Amino acid sequence: MLEDVFGEPPRGAEPLVVELALKALAAASVAAAGLDRGMATGQPDVETKSSATDMGSSVDIAAEAAVAQVLSEHRPD
Repeated sequence: MLEDVFGEPPRGAEPLVVELALKALAAASVAAAGLDRGMATGQPDVETKSSATDMGSSVDIAAEAAVAQVLSEHRPD
């Protein structure tokens, strides 16, 4: 999957950079799938997140939570 998006990592690439790129792609894939499913169900509800001016749809909030879950599974510290 990494090569499909970014191409072959350069010779001597830092393994951590490759690992983080893979995790970022996994998080983006989970978010995109959730957004796609959520938008297919119709008009999402809009609510506040961290403050009265920080708005997000229920689909947006669910996608954000899915990304956080993927990242915490792979990099818990």
